[in-house]
Amino acid sequence: MALRAALQELTQNFIKAYEKLDADGIIAPRLPDCIHLLHPKSTGYPPMDNTALRRFTEEYFPHLENFKFIVHNIITDTESKQVVFRASSTADTFFGPYMTEYVFILHATEDGTKLKMVEEFLDSLTSTEAVGKIRAAQEAKESTA
Repeated sequence: MALRAALQELTQNFIKAYEKLDADGIIAPRLPDCIHLLHPKSTGYPPMDNTALRRFTEEYFPHLENFKFIVHNIITDTESKQVVFRASSTADTFFGPYMTEYVFILHATEDGTKLKMVEEFLDSLTSTEAVGKIRAAQEAKESTA
Protein backbone atom coordinates (compact mmCIF):
# COMPACT_ATOMS: atom_id res chain seq x y z
CA MET A 1 0.00 0.00 0.00
CA ALA A 2 1.32 3.44 -0.88
CA LEU A 3 2.26 5.64 2.06
CA ARG A 4 -0.38 8.31 1.37
CA ALA A 5 -3.12 5.65 1.21
CA ALA A 6 -1.86 4.05 4.43
CA LEU A 7 -1.86 7.41 6.24
CA GLN A 8 -5.35 8.17 4.96
CA GLU A 9 -6.66 4.79 6.11
CA LEU A 10 -5.00 5.20 9.51
CA THR A 11 -6.57 8.64 9.86
CA GLN A 12 -10.04 7.51 8.82
CA ASN A 13 -9.92 4.64 11.34
CA PHE A 14 -8.77 7.09 14.03
CA ILE A 15 -11.63 9.47 13.20
CA LYS A 16 -14.23 6.65 13.10
CA ALA A 17 -13.14 5.52 16.56
CA TYR A 18 -13.59 9.04 17.93
CA GLU A 19 -16.97 9.38 16.20
CA LYS A 20 -18.12 6.22 18.03
CA LEU A 21 -16.28 7.07 21.29
CA ASP A 22 -14.73 3.63 20.91
CA ALA A 23 -11.84 3.26 23.36
CA ASP A 24 -10.71 -0.01 21.75
CA GLY A 25 -10.71 1.61 18.31
CA ILE A 26 -8.79 4.62 19.62
CA ILE A 27 -6.09 2.39 21.14
CA ALA A 28 -5.91 -0.21 18.34
CA PRO A 29 -3.80 1.72 15.78
CA ARG A 30 -1.21 2.77 18.36
CA LEU A 31 2.15 1.18 18.93
CA PRO A 32 2.53 -0.30 22.43
CA ASP A 33 4.76 2.66 23.39
CA CYS A 34 2.62 5.35 21.74
CA ILE A 35 2.28 8.56 23.74
CA HIS A 36 -0.75 10.87 23.65
CA LEU A 37 0.05 14.49 24.48
CA LEU A 38 -2.71 16.95 25.40
CA HIS A 39 -1.88 20.57 24.65
CA PRO A 40 -1.59 23.27 25.75
CA LYS A 41 0.62 22.34 28.69
CA SER A 42 -1.30 24.84 30.82
CA THR A 43 -4.13 22.27 31.06
CA GLY A 44 -1.88 20.22 33.31
CA TYR A 45 -2.66 16.92 31.59
CA PRO A 46 0.35 14.59 31.75
CA PRO A 47 1.51 12.59 28.71
CA MET A 48 -0.55 9.41 28.47
CA ASP A 49 0.56 5.96 27.41
CA ASN A 50 -2.08 3.57 26.05
CA THR A 51 -3.11 2.40 29.52
CA ALA A 52 -3.57 5.94 30.83
CA LEU A 53 -5.44 6.98 27.67
CA ARG A 54 -7.82 4.02 27.98
CA ARG A 55 -8.46 4.92 31.64
CA PHE A 56 -9.13 8.56 30.64
CA THR A 57 -11.54 7.60 27.86
CA GLU A 58 -13.40 5.14 30.10
CA GLU A 59 -13.80 7.87 32.73
CA TYR A 60 -14.84 10.63 30.35
CA PHE A 61 -16.69 9.13 27.35
CA PRO A 62 -19.69 7.65 29.24
CA HIS A 63 -20.77 11.20 30.14
CA LEU A 64 -21.07 12.31 26.50
CA GLU A 65 -24.48 11.57 25.01
CA ASN A 66 -25.49 12.30 21.42
CA PHE A 67 -21.81 12.88 20.66
CA LYS A 68 -20.98 14.33 17.25
CA PHE A 69 -17.37 14.54 16.04
CA ILE A 70 -16.93 16.67 12.93
CA VAL A 71 -13.70 16.89 10.96
CA HIS A 72 -13.23 20.20 9.18
CA ASN A 73 -10.03 19.62 7.23
CA ILE A 74 -7.20 17.09 6.95
CA ILE A 75 -3.61 17.70 5.86
CA THR A 76 -1.49 14.64 5.06
CA ASP A 77 2.30 15.00 4.92
CA THR A 78 3.99 11.87 3.55
CA GLU A 79 7.50 13.26 4.06
CA SER A 80 7.10 13.64 7.83
CA LYS A 81 4.57 10.75 8.12
CA GLN A 82 2.20 13.12 9.89
CA VAL A 83 -1.47 13.93 9.49
CA VAL A 84 -2.98 17.09 10.94
CA PHE A 85 -6.68 17.70 11.22
CA ARG A 86 -9.02 20.16 12.88
CA ALA A 87 -12.24 18.91 14.40
CA SER A 88 -15.07 19.96 16.65
CA SER A 89 -17.54 18.07 18.75
CA THR A 90 -20.83 18.51 20.51
CA ALA A 91 -22.57 16.38 23.10
CA ASP A 92 -25.19 16.42 25.79
CA THR A 93 -23.94 15.95 29.36
CA PHE A 94 -25.38 15.94 32.87
CA PHE A 95 -24.00 19.48 33.26
CA GLY A 96 -25.45 20.82 30.00
CA PRO A 97 -24.39 21.13 26.36
CA TYR A 98 -20.76 20.38 25.54
CA MET A 99 -19.03 21.97 22.54
CA THR A 100 -15.31 21.97 21.88
CA GLU A 101 -12.63 22.12 19.20
CA TYR A 102 -9.47 20.15 18.58
CA VAL A 103 -6.40 19.96 16.38
CA PHE A 104 -4.81 16.52 16.15
CA ILE A 105 -1.32 15.75 14.91
CA LEU A 106 -0.90 12.05 14.19
CA HIS A 107 2.72 10.84 14.02
CA ALA A 108 2.82 7.58 12.09
CA THR A 109 5.34 4.81 11.60
CA GLU A 110 7.49 4.69 8.45
CA ASP A 111 4.89 2.61 6.63
CA GLY A 112 1.98 4.80 7.83
CA THR A 113 0.05 1.95 9.45
CA LYS A 114 0.51 2.64 13.18
CA LEU A 115 0.69 5.66 15.46
CA LYS A 116 3.90 6.48 17.32
CA MET A 117 2.51 9.61 18.97
CA VAL A 118 -0.67 11.67 19.00
CA GLU A 119 -0.70 15.35 19.86
CA GLU A 120 -4.11 16.79 20.68
CA PHE A 121 -4.60 20.51 21.00
CA LEU A 122 -7.90 21.14 22.71
CA ASP A 123 -10.08 23.96 23.88
CA SER A 124 -8.41 24.20 27.27
CA LEU A 125 -11.23 26.09 29.00
CA THR A 126 -14.03 23.77 27.87
CA SER A 127 -11.99 20.63 28.43
CA THR A 128 -10.71 21.41 31.93
CA GLU A 129 -14.17 22.57 33.04
CA ALA A 130 -15.84 19.42 31.69
CA VAL A 131 -13.28 17.05 33.17
CA GLY A 132 -13.50 18.91 36.50
CA LYS A 133 -17.29 18.57 36.60
CA ILE A 134 -17.12 14.88 35.72
CA ARG A 135 -14.49 14.16 38.36
CA ALA A 136 -16.37 16.16 41.01
CA ALA A 137 -19.55 14.20 40.26
CA GLN A 138 -17.67 10.91 40.49
CA GLU A 139 -16.07 11.91 43.80
CA ALA A 140 -19.45 12.94 45.21
CA LYS A 141 -20.95 9.62 44.06
CA GLU A 142 -18.08 7.65 45.67
CA SER A 143 -18.34 9.56 48.96
CA THR A 144 -22.04 8.69 49.29
CA ALA A 145 -21.52 5.04 48.39
